[in-house]
Amino acid sequence: MTTNIQNRGMPHDHDLERRVLAVAMHFDEHRALLADTLIGSDFYTQANTEVFHAIRALHRSAEQRFDVLTFASANGDSAAVQEFLERDHVDVMSVEAYEGALERLKQIGEARYLGRVALEVGAAVLDGTAKVDPSKFLDEAAERLTSALNSRRSSVVVETISDALQPFLRALADNKPISPRVVAPSGLEPIDKALPRGGFASGDLSIVAARPGMGKTSLAIQVARNAADYGLRPAFFSFEMPTQDLALNVLGQVARMPVAAFSRELSEFEAARAMKSAAQLDGMPFAVIDSPKLCFEDLANTCRMLRRKNQLDIVLIDYLQLMRMRATYRSRFEEVSDISTGLKRLARELDVPVIALAQLNREVEKRADKRPVMSDLAQSGQIECDADNILFLYRECVYNKDADPRACEVIFGKNRKGRVGALPMRFDAVTTTFSVAS
Repeated sequence: MTTNIQNRGMPHDHDLERRVLAVAMHFDEHRALLADTLIGSDFYTQANTEVFHAIRALHRSAEQRFDVLTFASANGDSAAVQEFLERDHVDVMSVEAYEGALERLKQIGEARYLGRVALEVGAAVLDGTAKVDPSKFLDEAAERLTSALNSRRSSVVVETISDALQPFLRALADNKPISPRVVAPSGLEPIDKALPRGGFASGDLSIVAARPGMGKTSLAIQVARNAADYGLRPAFFSFEMPTQDLALNVLGQVARMPVAAFSRELSEFEAARAMKSAAQLDGMPFAVIDSPKLCFEDLANTCRMLRRKNQLDIVLIDYLQLMRMRATYRSRFEEVSDISTGLKRLARELDVPVIALAQLNREVEKRADKRPVMSDLAQSGQIECDADNILFLYRECVYNKDADPRACEVIFGKNRKGRVGALPMRFDAVTTTFSVAS
């Protein structure tokens, strides 16, 4: 028997909504949980939504004490509130049970939201929108559905500046630092001190750019490995290097062995050292995606899937100019610009740091001072606009054989909310690892 989906009611639990609101009327701790946990669309009826907003508004008001009489007086012109008060009775629920009830309403609200998005996608199929460009339609549908699953709450428009400030005021009241969801330290103290949050922060797009041979991939691997050691879950998209080669680079860094050693017969000591290091990597939440033919849209959807499964905290891409969009562009400049903007949007959508490696153009080779500047970013000026941080790598020994082979500079060309300039570092080309200059 076929069911008409449009005639089916959206998920809801009216009795649970009313009970949760009634408990909040009489108990301060429960009311604080309600205000901090739910949003208006978690309630099915307009009346319950109105009562929720009224409770939250009075609860967050610093000028008035919350009690039933004050609540009734403050909302005397609301028929929904008056009707609620007429039916209201003192209900009792433990804090643990109340938290469970709020979580249940959250889940129902999210299912309802997802259902509405799915209906909109289905309607687009029925009205013929999908026929115009099926490939583009599938990408947009996947993005809408995964966004509905992942970030409904972060996409809700804040009604007042007071609402937006509440999490910060609570943090300040508890004398806690205000920080993003994820801060991924690089493991290199000068870099972390230069970054405003003490590491790569969620929502930020960071670019690590250099000419070939400067150590871009090595730095990205080191950052990803440090993030995993820190308890975070990195995803490394390699457009340039096969997965097996990348894995050997990671093993080489951990074992402090040159990658070239793995292509010959190892000594007993070397083999034991490599096996011990491999054991350290076993079970590490470090996802590696071999991406030579992966377009930006596929990368974005893979990230959404990992984030939905709670398996993603930081994204690393090697490297930006090797990525393609699915659509055809008039110029590579326009395509790279859209990729850059797309990466910044993805960082904000998924609330993770995104670090993309980038190539520099050859103009740098023509100057006496070959330290990179912003105009050296290849193929798009949009990268400079989209990025929150731009880090250039420079090793004098690449151009001057008499220079110290371990000397290296990390140059902050852009550092939103932080300082710019060069940081002296050390680079060991044998083990492909960066360290702090002594």
